[in-house]
Amino acid sequence: MTQQPVNVYEVDGMTPVKVAAPQTLSDLSDVLRGCSADRLAAIPWGGGSRMQLGNLPRRYDVAIDVTGLNRIVEYQPADLTVIVQAGVSISALQAALAEKRQRLAFDPPYARTATVGGSLASNAVGPLRSTFGGVRDLVIGMKVVQGTGTVTKSGGKVVKNVSGYDLMRPHIGAIGTLGVIVETAFKLVPMPHASAAVAGGFDSLESARSACVALLRAPFQPERFICATGDIAGRIGAALGEPPGSSRFVVLAQLAAGEKAVARMTRTSLDTLKKYGPAWSNSMDGPADPLWGCLDPALDSPPALSMRATMKPVPAFEFLDSLATKDDPARGGSVLHVGFGTVLSHWSHPEDAPPGSLTERARAVVEQARAQARPHGVTVVVERCSVALKKEIDVWGEPQAAGIMRNMKKQYDPGDVLSPGRFVAGI
Repeated sequence: MTQQPVNVYEVDGMTPVKVAAPQTLSDLSDVLRGCSADRLAAIPWGGGSRMQLGNLPRRYDVAIDVTGLNRIVEYQPADLTVIVQAGVSISALQAALAEKRQRLAFDPPYARTATVGGSLASNAVGPLRSTFGGVRDLVIGMKVVQGTGTVTKSGGKVVKNVSGYDLMRPHIGAIGTLGVIVETAFKLVPMPHASAAVAGGFDSLESARSACVALLRAPFQPERFICATGDIAGRIGAALGEPPGSSRFVVLAQLAAGEKAVARMTRTSLDTLKKYGPAWSNSMDGPADPLWGCLDPALDSPPALSMRATMKPVPAFEFLDSLATKDDPARGGSVLHVGFGTVLSHWSHPEDAPPGSLTERARAVVEQARAQARPHGVTVVVERCSVALKKEIDVWGEPQAAGIMRNMKKQYDPGDVLSPGRFVAGI
């Protein structure tokens, strides 16, 4: 195993004593078995793009870099299935699948660096969830190494598996606190024959919401469907040649089908948007990567604060509006995934802000967001923030079923080896 510089693997201001870089499943099992025997705390590390998710670690002795586990183990194009190791990047996997005109229906943020393992461990969300469901719905099998070094396997490599307990789901979104995902089997979908994107800029929440509802009621379903505000809305408009500041809200939908069907859906969608008085409307043929790339929160630089919440459609639009009208000079933007109600929000502090005010400003944004979401029974998760703010808040909000989560931790990781303190209820 290769030793890497420990400062590369800093998590919330803490650096490990050493780094392990397993190249095989056996290597990883040996590393965790040794950590368990020596009572060392280990944190798995993939592409590093979402390592800020989670509370402050209680301990951090060993960084486990899984990027050496980067093989496509088995690919069956005829069965629309693939098995990959955790260190494979999402972009590399999609490029390999595209050679057979297939894809994993998953487009997480930080796409340039995101790995399979890290995206699963953080339960990353992308626009394709509107049509294909979350990443949990795409997984059909998984191998995980527990804190004791024991390898467990669930599911299989075919879409139709024997029914029973789904032992894969607890690991998706658990940020490596219950086990290290080492290998995953996915079901795939064909690439569409044709695609196009339509967009419209609106000055009022009412107009943007009405346009979105009308598109949802159309006789076809957009493959991706978002409503954006702030800098993200501005970037989308700029990519389409629209003047800066021309609208507060941007509605963006991706259409996919055969060529004639896409042409017809594009015309219908543009006509629908125009009924609600947009400041502008436009379209782009093809996958429209320049538009969807505008959603990447690290397009310019990583944001100082990121939050996520999921709620029903009406409160989701109200929540988006409350974030868009926040009286705060910090730059940022928010995206509502219209098809499933998840709102992702990002802020970047102004360069001229006094250093002592940044934590106070970020805390105010989080408190306002949680106050807005609380009446709807929704938890706002802080996905990225400063160490100073993490010392003052629980990034997971007000977790439900904390006792159940602690019992799961005791069962899956009795030695408290994996990412102690980072997950829900401090496990």
